[in-house]
Amino acid sequence: MASEGLLVSAARFLSDARLDGRAPGSEGHRLAAEYLLEQMKGLGLEPLFAEGFCQQIFDGDQVVGTNLGGRYGVGGQRSILIGAETVR
Repeated sequence: MASEGLLVSAARFLSDARLDGRAPGSEGHRLAAEYLLEQMKGLGLEPLFAEGFCQQIFDGDQVVGTNLGGRYGVGGQRSILIGAETVR
């Protein structure tokens, strides 16, 4: 599935100063979420949520964040769930 090179590449991207710490609601935060979503799709993961890879987090009527989630090996003896929470 994921190679060592892919994991190192992901760690480098997500820790890059261009993302400016990935503070919730920032441009770096948005870019990191987009990157993770594309990586999940590229790895052939299936969406974790009924809505797809993304599930909004609400506080009352207000969206306060998003969960990203994918799964691999659904229905088999071994399954992997990968997720990230992004709160604004």
